[in-house]
Amino acid sequence: MKSINRLTRHRRIIPWIIYLIMLAALAVWVSNRGGAISYVFFFTVLLYPVAALIHIFYTRAFLKIYQEVDGRLLYKMTSVDYQIFIECAGIFPMAGIKLTALDEVTLFGENFADQIYTLLPREKVKLNTSMTCKYAGAYTAGIGKVTLEDCFGLFKITYDIPIPLRVNVLPIVTDIAGRDINKLYTEVMNGVRSFRLDKSENYLGNDVRRYIEGDSVNTIHWKNYARTGEMMVRLPEKQDSEMMNVGLVTAGDEADITKRDFMLEYIVSFADWFARQKKPVRFVYYSGSIKDYLVESYDSFQKFYLEVLPEIGRESRSSNDEEILEETRRINGIAAIYKESEGELVAIDR
Repeated sequence: MKSINRLTRHRRIIPWIIYLIMLAALAVWVSNRGGAISYVFFFTVLLYPVAALIHIFYTRAFLKIYQEVDGRLLYKMTSVDYQIFIECAGIFPMAGIKLTALDEVTLFGENFADQIYTLLPREKVKLNTSMTCKYAGAYTAGIGKVTLEDCFGLFKITYDIPIPLRVNVLPIVTDIAGRDINKLYTEVMNGVRSFRLDKSENYLGNDVRRYIEGDSVNTIHWKNYARTGEMMVRLPEKQDSEMMNVGLVTAGDEADITKRDFMLEYIVSFADWFARQKKPVRFVYYSGSIKDYLVESYDSFQKFYLEVLPEIGRESRSSNDEEILEETRRINGIAAIYKESEGELVAIDR
């Protein structure tokens, strides 16, 4: 890395060395020969840095760049049509324009980043290519920066494009969560873990206790009263639930893009498994407030995938962990928490 930085500095210095040598040679020529031609060359070279800076700042002010992609809701590793529009909005020509693509998150069908563009007054250039997003999630794609440089390389400025291309990329549906789901169910059925919640239902079981004033007359065990003369009430029977409740603790916009990508793929894999099995899974997440969504069929999965999933992770706050945990536990069934920062599913003991 140090050698690369040193080489870059050397490349920046070389044009200035050549410029100073040229300026010194012209100064000697003017002092020895004189004449209009020598003075023209001398002052042209002398004033070139000023003219170059003026041209760069002019280009910065009047260069317009727009990006368009076929839809804002994209799919991971799926190629879509992508256009770039470069326009000279001024009355003078522009040169030395170079675009820097966000290669760390996107792939392009054409390498436009190595080209240097020149525009005539009021000219607009349209570049047609394709773009593929590497990760799921909401982030900036396409072109990230613009570099302006004079023809001799004395000055160079790089800046972020004024209007970035913000995309929302849906994950690929895989089976990466299948092993964890099977493990949770196996542990629950075998009684290894105690995170299954038993919920009292409205029908009565065989367990009884003595009558307490205020108990509903519908719960009185009348056969036992007729036989023994003692007032007893029947207790509700507890029923196990197969409902899976998953709380999602996200990191918001500051999340690492690779962790966000894994989390979204994991969540959609989770939802797909339950939809195919026709079992209910409820996701609890934060998006402006604590929200939840139930996936129990293919139709509800489709809505979750296309509408709900883009909301997950957009917003977060440091105080929502306990709220999500509390809401996840509220409904009967198996409860678990997925923390984006840790990248794993953890069962909650009831």
